[in-house]
Amino acid sequence: MRLKQTESSSDPFQDNQHLLRRQTWIVAALTLVAVTTMLLPLKQIFIPPPYYLPLHTLLEFVSVLFAFLVFAAVWHTPEKEVSTSLLLIAVALFASGWLDLAHALSYKGMPDLITPSGVEKGIAFWLSARLIVAVTLLFSSALPRLRAPRKWERISLLAGYTLVNIVVFWLIIFHERSLMPTFAAASGVTLFKTSAESAITLLLILAAWRYYRLARRSKNAFLPLMFSAVAIAAISEFFFTDYQLTSDAANALGHLCKLASYGLIYRAMFVVTIRKPYQELAA
Repeated sequence: MRLKQTESSSDPFQDNQHLLRRQTWIVAALTLVAVTTMLLPLKQIFIPPPYYLPLHTLLEFVSVLFAFLVFAAVWHTPEKEVSTSLLLIAVALFASGWLDLAHALSYKGMPDLITPSGVEKGIAFWLSARLIVAVTLLFSSALPRLRAPRKWERISLLAGYTLVNIVVFWLIIFHERSLMPTFAAASGVTLFKTSAESAITLLLILAAWRYYRLARRSKNAFLPLMFSAVAIAAISEFFFTDYQLTSDAANALGHLCKLASYGLIYRAMFVVTIRKPYQELAA
């Protein structure tokens, strides 16, 4: 008796659409949670500063670790396998990671980072890091299929973001008093900070929308993961815009969402730089 064996092959496009639906449900659920929690008096729930300081430092250090892992994975992938769009995201996260690290080290209660640590200094580093990431994600979502960069272009991108970081460090550390105020002891966050964070939120929403549209007609698993990562980053910005003091519950929830977003970006980059080559080799 002869048995016929049939192998079932999955459709990459259908698998990708299933992944997109799952990520969309996750984003929708988190959005509902965010809207529900914003109706609660989160600004009146405070974590004592001696307890929030180590928690904040831990959350920021883990997000910096994810940012550096993304950069390492993309930078050490063969040049022809990585587009300029992906490299831009990786280098932007690498640059923002150093700014986030400076933000964590400049947080009120931390030892001096060249100049005394404080609220204004920490927020300035924080806004700069988030703005760099938001602008780069929107640009990469608008031009997702840029060709693979040449070696000199890779180095130029890294040098360009490094130069931006050096300028930001120089301005914040040595010219902090010349910067726009972001926090007032009497009234809390200023209009400048709220406006800057609203602009960052809008950039991330546009980038998430772009990645969603790209994922709907693609079989690349990278795109649904990037959609959910950028959308969750936008949700984190809602919490960052809504908080009143640096140790309230809204601030903590924003950091947790940011950590989840960076983790998804790392997972998306893992699909492109590590899992995809193995799948092609197996095929």
